[in-house]
Amino acid sequence: MKPLPELVSSSVPAAPLAVAALTLPPGESLLWDVHWKGITIGRAELAVSEREVRSRFKTDMLVSTVVSVQYELETVLDRAAARASSATESLTIDGETKHVVATFDDASYAVNGDGNGGERFFSLPDGNPGHTLHSALGAVRAWAAPDARPGFLFLVHAGQPVRLDVARPVVEALQGTQEMKALRIECRVHPQDKKTEPFAVTLWLTDDDKRTPIRIAVTNGSEHIAAELIDTTAQ
Repeated sequence: MKPLPELVSSSVPAAPLAVAALTLPPGESLLWDVHWKGITIGRAELAVSEREVRSRFKTDMLVSTVVSVQYELETVLDRAAARASSATESLTIDGETKHVVATFDDASYAVNGDGNGGERFFSLPDGNPGHTLHSALGAVRAWAAPDARPGFLFLVHAGQPVRLDVARPVVEALQGTQEMKALRIECRVHPQDKKTEPFAVTLWLTDDDKRTPIRIAVTNGSEHIAAELIDTTAQ
């Protein structure tokens, strides 16, 4: 696999993504169709309350005849600190489940997973706080603006830390129209285990106060998967 191009010029230094609050409005409910190689393989959903965020992905009936995948994540939020407080994560593939529980402090986290024999404690680089997929999405939505500076944050997925680099958002018209604009954000995911190659994520947010994630695309080598928003409700 060819190395990924740089997100930004080295003359524009990235800084930790610091936000005063997470853009995860209580009552928000989002639903995406997930596509791979031109076919819809399942749906992902996300629901937000004042205290927590829950999401779930499940392969549809046709795909499940080949491989059945279900992923669930629940994040308890520390809204005052604009980060995650704890998370429960489950991945089930063909009936075999991996379950991970993580708790977060200012610049460290602890993981208690199946068969690990108790908690393991980890520090994050340079005193940065840890996020889950949920709180990282809330932080990126809060940060996103046409003049936002490039930044990064650390999140914990499946018990492992990764660094998420985000480039300055670009305003673009969706589907060739001028009526609907979006902020396109190019991202790079850098696993900290040094054994896994970085991969690319592109995120499209509505160009309004809600910053709703309307499309998410992940590219890893020749593999490409995308999620398209099909329904949204908010109280």
